[in-house]
Amino acid sequence: ILFGGYLARSLHASYPLAMVVAGIMVAVCSVAQKAGADESAHMAIWSAIEEVLIAGLFLTIGLMALLPGQHPSTTAMLLIIPIVLFCRFISVAVPIAAVRSKSEMMHNKALFCGLLTWGGLRGGISIALALSLPPVALKMLLIDLTYAVVVFSVLIQAPTIRLLFPTTRLRKIVDVLN
Repeated sequence: ILFGGYLARSLHASYPLAMVVAGIMVAVCSVAQKAGADESAHMAIWSAIEEVLIAGLFLTIGLMALLPGQHPSTTAMLLIIPIVLFCRFISVAVPIAAVRSKSEMMHNKALFCGLLTWGGLRGGISIALALSLPPVALKMLLIDLTYAVVVFSVLIQAPTIRLLFPTTRLRKIVDVLN
């Protein structure tokens, strides 16, 4: 895995994304080899490591906000949330609209599009990517905006997704799409 990180750096590829791919490969290969209790213990260890790393990312952002001279733009932080949601909607709606289907399925396509838009939770990888930016003039503003979107996602989107998309509506989406 470490060699893959160095290889990504030397090829000018994204180091965080290379680590995500490496993590997925390790998980897929190890799950295929494990069975039963070993698999659940293995997954518990990786889940604990994931939680610690995500907590570290949030802690890093929180500590960076305390640095002297930091003046995050509250207006920009409030404006970025609807902008990100709109961009997410467009990036989901265009491919879904391109798929032709019966007119009765269009309502379910809209529901599916809404689910993917609202359920597109952002988190640790967004913060890690923002922190890995090279030193540029607006780096701190970009980190603050990323943190605003992640906080909104964790505090608003995650708890309300079951209210907006109850299980009965989700079954309807899955049945039509299958």
